[in-house]
Amino acid sequence: MYRLSHNPHATAITLVGCGGTGSFAAEGLCRLLLSRPDWRLVLVDHDRVEERNVLRQNFLPGEAGEFKARALALRLAREFGRPIGYSLHMVGRHYSSVPTGLVVGCVDNHLA
Repeated sequence: MYRLSHNPHATAITLVGCGGTGSFAAEGLCRLLLSRPDWRLVLVDHDRVEERNVLRQNFLPGEAGEFKARALALRLAREFGRPIGYSLHMVGRHYSSVPTGLVVGCVDNHLA
């Protein structure tokens, strides 16, 4: 069994990369956080859903053309009944608008 221990300094999970791995990890994190309504989840990706993404990533045909982080955050928020944040900005050393806490990297290249 996986658990998130209570840590008052880390009450957010930021998932960077919402593609093949990240789109499914986001849904898994939503399930994991059902027992932690006080934790925040923020999805970060500046890429858009392409029709070919629907075949192997956690997106629906109607989401083609939308930003991955936004489409996923809106759908998962509805499905799990909790607010999910998203950002379309790349994360870097000087970007501080995402919450502190656990950062999960699901990027697909060394530059990301």
